[in-house]
Amino acid sequence: MTLLEMAEQVAERIGVADDHTLAQAKKFLKRRYALVYDSQLWSETLIAVPHTNTDEEDIVHVPSVMEKVLQIRYGSSGSSYLLQQINHQQVFQINPDALDEEGDRVAWTELQPAATWEPVAATNYFAIIGTNTGDTTQQVTIKGHDTSGISESVSFTLNLAGTARVYQDVNGDYITGMTVVEMISKPETLGLVSVVKGTDFTDILTSTDKCTSLASWETSRQHVRVQLLRSVAQTAASTESLLFYGKRRLVPLVGDTDTPVITKIDDVLIALATADMLERERQYGKAQIKVQEGNALLANRLMSERNQKGNRMQIIPSVEVYNEEGLMY
Repeated sequence: MTLLEMAEQVAERIGVADDHTLAQAKKFLKRRYALVYDSQLWSETLIAVPHTNTDEEDIVHVPSVMEKVLQIRYGSSGSSYLLQQINHQQVFQINPDALDEEGDRVAWTELQPAATWEPVAATNYFAIIGTNTGDTTQQVTIKGHDTSGISESVSFTLNLAGTARVYQDVNGDYITGMTVVEMISKPETLGLVSVVKGTDFTDILTSTDKCTSLASWETSRQHVRVQLLRSVAQTAASTESLLFYGKRRLVPLVGDTDTPVITKIDDVLIALATADMLERERQYGKAQIKVQEGNALLANRLMSERNQKGNRMQIIPSVEVYNEEGLMY
């Protein structure tokens, strides 16, 4: 069912079908869909995405289509192997030298996410640019820090100026000094908002080097980063192939004709959104009954996910890798 069709079902259940009620029902359906999407590793959300690490850096920005990494295959077909996932804290507790050791890649650990889909440097200057001339009153906030420890966390607030580039914040400061952009946030806008980077403040006036983009409906953006343990010797022409397997980034319900990517959850969303509408009308008893109905439908959908797919339960032992000195990695 489309978003509009589900909203009409919700409105019909509560007995009110005006435009305001439909608009509110759509908001609840969008929120509930995001909650259901985040609750499980649904089979429809799992994808494999290839990536080429051309400069063989240890810290890799995962392709932006993916929001959760489950496994990483290292190497090309015929000579590949899986990297072991470990906890970043374990590295510091067991063998902190593993972060600087050289040799074959052996494991990976997930880092704090970043707002950009590619690495940035403290010497970079940033600007924002929109695609709609009507976006002139909204503000964009950029926060980040310098991992070298030279500066503390910094925050910049910029005013959108339609399709013109904005490279100074509301205080007239240039946007620079970050090796990690932690967050970029904005309200809903009429058009796409992109962040571009350059080598100096004049370069970003003409640069087309986008490092992230937020759709009109997006209010923030984060990209997964991982660190590959053990550095490999870099050469001018060397590259390494990675295949990421994990969960696809949520594509929310935005337009009236949008449908959930997860199959057979329409009734779940309708029941939960109906509960939200009833709670909005302070009919808490009826709302609780609808929540129970929605949870029961979700449990049935999860059971179907486990029992009616071509899945095979398998116990896979975790094999930890130790070096000659007996230290992990």
